[in-house]
Amino acid sequence: MSLSAGGTNPYLCQIVGCFEPATEPIPLPGGEGNLYLCAKHRAQYLSAEMSLGHIASMTTRYIHDLRVKRLNRLYDERGNLCEILRRDDPIYRECFPEGFAQAYITHVDYHVVKGWHMHLKQKDHFFGVYGRAKVVLYDEREGSPTHGLINEIILTPERPLLVQIPERVWHGFMALSLEGAGILNFPTRMYDYADPDEYRRDPHSGEIPYSWAVKDR
Repeated sequence: MSLSAGGTNPYLCQIVGCFEPATEPIPLPGGEGNLYLCAKHRAQYLSAEMSLGHIASMTTRYIHDLRVKRLNRLYDERGNLCEILRRDDPIYRECFPEGFAQAYITHVDYHVVKGWHMHLKQKDHFFGVYGRAKVVLYDEREGSPTHGLINEIILTPERPLLVQIPERVWHGFMALSLEGAGILNFPTRMYDYADPDEYRRDPHSGEIPYSWAVKDR
């Protein structure tokens, strides 16, 4: 991230992989936008433990209105437990004002792409149940401050996340693990078989400027 590329998503800390809620924005020098950091990274920056240049090398921009909630997985000698969504969660209260809509699990085989998909009226809420999946999002919304931006998020049970995908944002996912991957989705609207709110594009057509090929680094 260059210092002139401030964040536009007030929900998420811009440190790569943090996904903690952002606190009060920090104005960048010269009026070049705001930097959004969680309480921990904000304190490190304000106490001069981290310079702006150091932070810039560790940050990314997230699609406007994208929300990612880091979940807690609790372990003991019997196994583990992870809460995904609760009725008193702000995400639930904001997105399900009329109550629960539906839930489903989708499985994708190794290196198979499911996408691109887009909904005009529906938000999705993705949770990785098993395996590792790469979720990719593309913002094609006219007037969006992050128009043209692409985000990649890895879903895995070892680091549980709940990813809220905004309306009109293209998205797809690919399994990275040999056993495939399973994603649990809580859409905000029931699927209408007679008039589905479902738009699709070929993942390899080039209409969206993204290659699903795994890149060796």
